[in-house]
Amino acid sequence: DGSVVLGIVRLIRDHCDATAEMSIVVRDAFQGQGVGKALVRHILDVARREGLRAVCAFILPTNTVMQHLCRSCGAELQLVPALDMFRAEFVIEAT
Repeated sequence: DGSVVLGIVRLIRDHCDATAEMSIVVRDAFQGQGVGKALVRHILDVARREGLRAVCAFILPTNTVMQHLCRSCGAELQLVPALDMFRAEFVIEAT
C-alpha cells in the first residue's frame, strides 16, 4: 500500500504498579523532523488513558539527541551509574 514506517514507540507496562518503560526508534532519514517528539507525545497520551502514573526510558550517555527530546517533552533525567545510562522519567498528570 506504499506505507512507510517512520518510527516505532513501545510501552512496556509493569503490572505490579502504575508505571511503564518506553522505547523509541526513528528511521534515520526522518530524524530531526519531529517524528520522535510526536511518538513520545502519543505514547504519553496512551499512558495517561491507561491510568499510568509514570513512564521511564533508559538512554545512553552518548545519545544527547534523545536526552534533549525527553527533556523537551517534560522528563526529568538522572544518571544511573550502575547502568552507565540516564533514566528519563515522565510523571503522568491525571486529566
